[in-house]
Amino acid sequence: SANSGVGGSISLTVGSGFGSVGGSFNIVGGHMIGNHNMVGGSVSIVSGFVSHGTGGEMLIESGHSINGSGGNVNIKSGYGKGQPSGSITISSSSHISNGSSGPITIESGDTTATSGDSGDVVIKSGDSSNTNSGSLNFSIGSSALSSSGDFNVDIGSSGDGSGGSIKLTAGSSSALGGGIYLKPGNAGVKGSVYFVNPLSGSNFGVISDSIIDFSGQSTVSFASTSTIELSASSILTLEGSNGVSFANSYIYGYEKSTGTVGIATPGEVSINSQAGVITSESTSLSAGANDVIMFYNTRISPSSVILISTGKSYSCAPVAKKVHAANQFASIRVENMDSTDCTGAYELHYMVVN
Repeated sequence: SANSGVGGSISLTVGSGFGSVGGSFNIVGGHMIGNHNMVGGSVSIVSGFVSHGTGGEMLIESGHSINGSGGNVNIKSGYGKGQPSGSITISSSSHISNGSSGPITIESGDTTATSGDSGDVVIKSGDSSNTNSGSLNFSIGSSALSSSGDFNVDIGSSGDGSGGSIKLTAGSSSALGGGIYLKPGNAGVKGSVYFVNPLSGSNFGVISDSIIDFSGQSTVSFASTSTIELSASSILTLEGSNGVSFANSYIYGYEKSTGTVGIATPGEVSINSQAGVITSESTSLSAGANDVIMFYNTRISPSSVILISTGKSYSCAPVAKKVHAANQFASIRVENMDSTDCTGAYELHYMVVN
């Protein structure tokens, strides 16, 4: 100790080796052999305390090498026979007054050499041959009165090469492959997943619990070598301010059905589909004569456009002369425009456009 000035130092140095290996320096806590629940001796290395200013540093550094590899630094907990191995905890001290607790930095060394890369940083849980392997958890501390901290994964920029990628790969399995889950935070206003423009830093897309919005982009493409399916339990809306283009593609799979007039009520037929075939009740519509069909369909509204063409006919030419749409039904007046009578029931093909 010293009443004033610098406290005394202690230096422990083992011998150097010339042409062979330098001497080792071992600090070992006491062993304990006996009944259960015994505890081996501890080893404590503590830097100096100060009442004002900065506490003493602690440096653990392996040996350098002129022509070979530098020495390793290994920190390893003890194994337990029949019990879990010991834990390793690296933490900065808590701060109980004004100020912040100290940061923890884990980084590999820089390199300025013309060949060779800077070192990797590998954080990995242990493998397991018979049980579950260990999890890897990154957790941000909670805050009672302010905002919780961010979780940032930043890749260094490159001057002449390619920028580094971020890859998330779930585990493979012969039974069930692992999933990748992105879960925003819950609050009065729930969090979302944002896609950020690397140049402007502005959001060009967002996915939340209610919307998928990429209106920040002029064009968004969804492509597949086979099939893309869009489905909704209620209503699926396609909307474009300048129109919806099907790019000269074949369109099929419309809702369609068939029905015959007069099956339930004379002069009436009920078909609740967007398109279909109506078979007439009459089998002998005279030349120049008219049929009036009451067509009930839940797809029809007063503003509907109903397209009707003649399907199968027998020696006659039935034509829909007038169609009047109302709420969930339409009246259709059909006239035989031929000079001969129909010799069988005719068909009308329809499509409802809303």
